[in-house]
Amino acid sequence: MKILPELFNEILSYFRTLPSTYYAATQDVCSLNRYRERSDFLRALSQTSRTLRSIALPLLWARLDAWYVPNRAKGTWYKYMMLELKRKADGVRKTKHLHSYIQ
Repeated sequence: MKILPELFNEILSYFRTLPSTYYAATQDVCSLNRYRERSDFLRALSQTSRTLRSIALPLLWARLDAWYVPNRAKGTWYKYMMLELKRKADGVRKTKHLHSYIQ
């Protein structure tokens, strides 16, 4: 199965990524879950075939995004973001085959 990189990147461009800088005052913190679609899409593709795994895993792990903030965490959203980032970083540290994908 051959996938054109241009086509794959075009499809992926329709999924949002978290902004590099996030200000709670300018955006609804509880709307962070909408950024989850890209990671879910790449994770699902990486489990379907070797070809898609070789394409999707580097894109999935090129950045560590934290988007889970419960609705009740209006004033303490940053605590949930830090816990999520720490959990992911610890998982990556223990999973040696992912190290080459991190940029």
